[in-house]
Amino acid sequence: MRSPVNYLEWTKLFAEIQNAPRDEAYIEAVAGGTISFTSGVAERFVKASSDMITGRINHAQDAFQKQMRNARGALGTLGNALTGLKKEYRYAYQLALALPIPEPYHRQLADAVLKQAAQTESSLMDSAKGDRTGHLTSLVRNLHLSKLDA
Repeated sequence: MRSPVNYLEWTKLFAEIQNAPRDEAYIEAVAGGTISFTSGVAERFVKASSDMITGRINHAQDAFQKQMRNARGALGTLGNALTGLKKEYRYAYQLALALPIPEPYHRQLADAVLKQAAQTESSLMDSAKGDRTGHLTSLVRNLHLSKLDA
């Protein structure tokens, strides 16, 4: 996969990434890419990057919600759904850190992914309080959705 070098190539790559399954080749392409970070391009590039990462996270959360509805308490299905969600958060985090942008923007995008993962983890822990078996609490606690750099 060729690394992008101009804004048009980046927008095409972002569209691919947003709709494709996780693939390390995309992270390598992002990490190897370059962009002229000038005034007009910078804002659009950061917004397009943010939109791509947000789109991936939203899609992953929708898929997770669907899996949770269909799980009907099956512990294995819940574990798989949580693991898949964590993988998507980690992938989005890695994409944010691989972008060829100045450090403050890296941090903002990566922190936004971490914040979303932490909010999801907190929400799941709140939901798990109603689970008398304690299985969901155990799964969420042991998986650590918000620890993405490990």
